[in-house]
Amino acid sequence: MKIVQSLNQNAVIVNDNGKEVILTGKGIGFDKKIGDEIDKNKISKIYLFEYTSQQKMIIDSIKEIPEDILLITEDLLDKVEDLLKSDFAPFTTITFASHLYQAIERSKQIKKVNHSIQYEFKHIFPKEYNASVFAINYLRTKYNINVDDLEITFFIMHFLNGLQKLDDLENMLDLGEIIGDILNILVRYLPKDFDDNNIFFSRFIVHLRYFLMRKLNNISSKTSDVTELFDYILDKFSKANEIVNEFLKMLLQKHGMTVEKSEQLYLILHVQRLLDEIQN
Repeated sequence: MKIVQSLNQNAVIVNDNGKEVILTGKGIGFDKKIGDEIDKNKISKIYLFEYTSQQKMIIDSIKEIPEDILLITEDLLDKVEDLLKSDFAPFTTITFASHLYQAIERSKQIKKVNHSIQYEFKHIFPKEYNASVFAINYLRTKYNINVDDLEITFFIMHFLNGLQKLDDLENMLDLGEIIGDILNILVRYLPKDFDDNNIFFSRFIVHLRYFLMRKLNNISSKTSDVTELFDYILDKFSKANEIVNEFLKMLLQKHGMTVEKSEQLYLILHVQRLLDEIQN
C-alpha cells in the first residue's frame, strides 16, 4: 500500500488495490512522502471512504487534530465499544477525536456552562450515559487529560451517532429540554431525598421518551374511547391529575403540544405510582 497523502505522522491516505483508505497508527506517516510504502505492522485502524463532502470535511479535520489525540481516541473508543457491546460506525473515531480536542481546549478556559439536558439524558440513555462517565474518568486516569463533566452530554451524542441510534439531533435536544421541563414540575412534589434511580421513576422517563418522540415526529397515538375510565381516574387520583395538568399547560404554552386523553391517562397513572412510592 502506497501513500497518496500524509495527513500527519499518525494518519495517512493510501492506495489499497485501487481504493483509497485512511490508515492510522503510531508513527505510520512519520518521515513518509507520496509513493512510499507503509509499514503494515503500524496500522491500528482502517477507514474506507468515498469523496463525499462530509468525508472530505472529516479528512481535513484530521490535519487539525493533534496526533496523540487521535491515538488516544482509538484506545478510548475500543474500551467504550466493549462496554456497550456494540461497534461504532466508521469515522466515529475521527469525529470524536475532533470533539475531544475542542473539549480539552474548552476545559482550559475558566467558564461554566449549564447543560440542563445532562440530567435527563442520564435516564433517557442510561448505557450511553454510563459509558460517557467511564470515558471521562478513563481520560483523566490513564492520560491525565482533564475534560469537564459537562462534556458528558456531547459524549452521549457522539456515542449514539456512532451506534447509529441518533436519527435527528435536533429532536433529541428538544426531547431533553422538554423532559427537563416536565421533571422541573414533578420534583416540586417529590421529597428532596427521593431516589431518582427508583424503578418507577425510570419507567416514567421511558414512557415520556416514547410519548414525546411520537409528538416530535408528528405521530398520533392510537385513539380509543376512554371517557368513563378517564373520569374515574381523574376522580380517584386527583393529586396526580393536578400534577399532570401542570405538564399539559407547560407543553401547550412552551412547546405547542396538545396531549390526547389516552396519553393523559398514562401520565396520571405513572405519576400516581410515584406518589404511592413516596408514601410507602
